[in-house]
Amino acid sequence: STKIRPSPIISDDGKRNGKTESPTKTPAEVVKDQLRLLRTGDIVNAFMLNSSANQARWCGAERFEAVLCGHDDFQRLLSEEAEIGDPKEREGIATVAVTLPASGALKRVNLIWTMTIDKSANGQTSTWRTEKVGFGN
Repeated sequence: STKIRPSPIISDDGKRNGKTESPTKTPAEVVKDQLRLLRTGDIVNAFMLNSSANQARWCGAERFEAVLCGHDDFQRLLSEEAEIGDPKEREGIATVAVTLPASGALKRVNLIWTMTIDKSANGQTSTWRTEKVGFGN
């Protein structure tokens, strides 16, 4: 006899039971959101776009802001538009190049956002989050 498999059960919130849904936003979209929040002064919500591990390392949005404000290059993220490159993804990790263009006496700065996928507490939804930011070439 032929076995007929039922289609996956979709719960009321749109998630497939027992499976983690793919992130709805790309890594570059999350970086764009985080940069917009930084530029508009919404440090708390920008901080929330960090991975849970990254948030734990920072100990809070206030310290995150203090470090940004205390570093000449990172401080520029609070007021300047940045160019966002295409993400490179591999096995649940992505990198996104972010460039602050040269302006007057300020030099061009290349940054690399490393993104990871954080899963929700119930394990059914996942979102790209910033794990760390470093300097690129």
